[in-house]
Amino acid sequence: NYKKLFAETISKSRNEWINQFRNEIITFLSLNDMFRTKGKIIDDEKEKEWHSRRNMLLMRLNQSEELHQKLYCQIQEISFPNELNDQEYLKLKNELMITAKSILKEEWERVKAEAKGVENQNKNSNKDHKQSIQ
Repeated sequence: NYKKLFAETISKSRNEWINQFRNEIITFLSLNDMFRTKGKIIDDEKEKEWHSRRNMLLMRLNQSEELHQKLYCQIQEISFPNELNDQEYLKLKNELMITAKSILKEEWERVKAEAKGVENQNKNSNKDHKQSIQ
């Protein structure tokens, strides 16, 4: 069934997006912490990776969604960690993680809804098939 295959493909893609997004957030924040701790003393490779992760995160965001807009602003704000005092940095980092978790939850809910749609679709087509037999 084409619709079932399509829904499964979309769900698989969303799951991959969720996992990649989570890993990018974790890596970005870890590199950001390292940058904050070591200040300007960070090797070129780590700095390149930091920029790459930051840009990948920003590119994943959908500017038409409110939580994505919020996360975009938080990433921009936390991208200059040495300009923040410890309390400001930790507060912003926690807020960013809460926003990221909310986005991840929304995406997971979409995956579940799509999976249910496939299940419901299969149940309905089985009912239709049974009714057509009778």
